[in-house]
Amino acid sequence: MLRFWTPIPVLNTSWTPLSEGANCKLWMDPTDNTKITYTSSNIVNTWLDKSSNNYTFTANSNEVVTTPSGINGLQVINLDQGTGDSGLIGPANKFVSTTSPWTIAFVVKINTYTNGSQTTFLFSNGSSSDIYYVGLQSSAETGYVGLNFASSTSSEFLQGLYNHTFSTGTSFAAVISYSGSNPTSTSSYQVWINGVSQTVTTSPGGFSAASQAGTSIGAAFGSAYAGYVGTWYSGDLMFFSEQNSTLTSNINTFLSNKWAL
Repeated sequence: MLRFWTPIPVLNTSWTPLSEGANCKLWMDPTDNTKITYTSSNIVNTWLDKSSNNYTFTANSNEVVTTPSGINGLQVINLDQGTGDSGLIGPANKFVSTTSPWTIAFVVKINTYTNGSQTTFLFSNGSSSDIYYVGLQSSAETGYVGLNFASSTSSEFLQGLYNHTFSTGTSFAAVISYSGSNPTSTSSYQVWINGVSQTVTTSPGGFSAASQAGTSIGAAFGSAYAGYVGTWYSGDLMFFSEQNSTLTSNINTFLSNKWAL
């Protein structure tokens, strides 16, 4: 008697961001000490990109440090924004485009909130156009609570909202992707939190356009987007010049397995 069976899909557990080849434009990994240089003790001087681009992010103050077991036993970059600008400035290259697809993925842990808004990651070409910003807002920032992302494209500015308040002590993995069709359309974006697809809403305004040369992790060098929200930990940060369901699935599996989220 013949029996027919359907094979169970096997997850690509061997996938890493480098599996995407040239489409992996940036991979910041805080658990890899070969990519971090120090001024002294655990005070960070530079954090180096693991992609083939080999970008360097340089700390602008002694407030950027490593914390050995920041998220589920893994080392993180600790950004203390409670005492002033604390962050790292990266390359001037523009990662984003309003006409091309992209995917951003990252892991963070919120330690304290001391005010309304906070810059988490910013990708800019150094002008008031083509700026993409990812930030975290507390309940004090009415109408912009939770994980936010924004695009400033010439005369238009759009705020994408994931309206959910993350409690202090919360660790999560986020994936934000853009289809490259229309930066002012809600349907151009998709968001996942810990592997679960989220509803995206949009609202005009919310943040004034600013000129920042290059990219930043955390509040850095007086950016107009610099926030004032206590402390947070940065896990992996990735940027890809592509957007598709397979990539999203691989990212979510990779981050969930690595960070036990």
